[in-house]
Formats: sequence, C-alpha cells, structure tokens
Amino acid sequence: LVLPAGRFVEASVGAGVSDPERESFASWFFDYDHDGDLDLYVGDYRPQAAEVMASFSGSQPARGQPLLYRNDCGPEPGCGGRLRMTEVSRELGIRRPAMPMGANYGDLDNDGWIDFYLGTGEPDLASLMPNVMYRYDGRRFEEVTFAGGFGHLQKGHGVGFGDLDGDGDMDLLHQLGGFYPTDTFGNALFENPGNGNAWVTLRFTGAGAATGGANRFGIGSRVAIAVDRPNATRRTIHRLVGSGGSFGGNSLQLEVGLGDATRILEIHVRWAGSGTEQRFLDIEPRTVYEVIEGAETLQTVATPTFRLRGSR
Repeated sequence: LVLPAGRFVEASVGAGVSDPERESFASWFFDYDHDGDLDLYVGDYRPQAAEVMASFSGSQPARGQPLLYRNDCGPEPGCGGRLRMTEVSRELGIRRPAMPMGANYGDLDNDGWIDFYLGTGEPDLASLMPNVMYRYDGRRFEEVTFAGGFGHLQKGHGVGFGDLDGDGDMDLLHQLGGFYPTDTFGNALFENPGNGNAWVTLRFTGAGAATGGANRFGIGSRVAIAVDRPNATRRTIHRLVGSGGSFGGNSLQLEVGLGDATRILEIHVRWAGSGTEQRFLDIEPRTVYEVIEGAETLQTVATPTFRLRGSR
C-alpha cells in the first residue's frame, strides 16, 4: 500500500513485490544501499528444517529463498509517483533458507552499512537450526553466522539491536525458546567487542502531533548524515528512525556507524508527520546528541558506559 494523496492504494503488483507463493513472518523496510529510498526485505517461512540444514552442506533448496527488493523508483524525479522494485537477493549473496520469525537489523561493526540477524525455527521440537547473521560491506552480504559466534541452535522469536553498555556500538539481544512448554530456553545477549570505527548516536524529541509536530520519538523520520573521509572523500549515510524489523524491537535512539569518517559535515533530519527539516553542520562524532524538533542546535547527552556482566 502507498499513500500518494490522502488515501492508500494497493501497489504491490506494479512495484513487483506481489509473490503469491511467499509465506513470511520477518519483513522490514530499510535503506541498505544508502540511495535515499527504502528497500524491502522479505523472509520465507515455507522450507522444512531438512532443507535448511542441507543448505549448510552446499546444496540449494528449491524453495525458501529470502527476498531483498531494491527500490529503483521511489521519490526520485521522473518516476511519476510509481514504485518499482527489483529482487536482488542472490545477486547480493543472500541465498540460504532460514525460516526466520524473530529478525532485525543494525550496524554491528559501525562501518555504516546495515547487517541483519535472523532468528530461525518452527514449533516442531526437532526443528533445530543455526540462527543466521549477514554482514554487508557495501557490495555483498556475507554470512558470518559461525565466524561471529551467532549460530545459536535454539528457536529465535525476537531480535533487538541496541547500544546497551553505552560504548558506541550495537549489542544484540535474542529472545529464545520454542512454542511448546518443553521447548523453553534462556535468552542470549551478545556483547559487541567494538572496533575503531567512528559513530554517532541521535535521540529524537518531536514536538507532538497535538501541536502539528512529529510524534514524540520521531518514529518514521528520515536522517541523512554526510561525513568526510580520508583523502577528502565524502559519503552520505541514510537511516530511518524506528524499531527496525518484525518480531523484536531495536533501540529508538538512532545508533549510526560512520566507518572511517574523520568528521561529520552535516546531519539532515526530515521529521515524519510534520515534514519539518533541520540541518546541523560540523558535528563531532563519537558523541550522543538529542535532536529536538525546531531547535537550532543539537544537545549533547552525557551517557555512562559500563561493562555487561555474565558468562562469556
């Protein structure tokens, strides 16, 4: 459904995303390629556990392929208001069926590109398969399930990315356990060891719909962050404010990896609902800021850091 002029219009067929054979729990919109429009991920819940496990031995099952739709004609001039999307999952390396339920996305290595984690499983007690992590480097998605220690076998029903310990990188909380009472399990918390990449965290305070402003948390607002890199090369990172994917919820503060950026040239915010636009120039990275709708400057937020306790 799209909302071009005050009413919703069904547009899936024209956009190329109406797959009648697809059965899905996990789906979300995000701008994975940083071109300013929203792309679409759709998981597939049809395969059997045996097919999923066979894929780990190198075979390619006939069904269960997740889909990634690249938005080729969103708000760009010349599109005439029409939405057109192209399926690119195999082209970008997303091949393995996973039967995801809880799933979400975030930038684990702060390189500016979005990664995603799929919680797998079905009610059958024998349905045990590794949960799956994909890392994106701007060219292809690489599966890092085992390299990163994410291949938990228990069924995943909720995934949340967020900087829990305040050190500037995203940690990962995974709600685990199956449908039946005999299939319960404890949750998993993955602490991010971090790296040297730059970052910025933004907390949003909208003016409120009652006064004609955006919602209080800025959900749905669009953010573009232009950064300077070594050799004076420029890069723009696009983000959508919100809780991320389905069956789980990310932090509502926007935690953005900036890769090898040396400084932030500009932060451009377009608030959802009100349409208010704000631009902030020459911002220091590695800092938490509050973005207040209508304010002329960002407010620095002092946040404590701490070490997560627990077994490792």
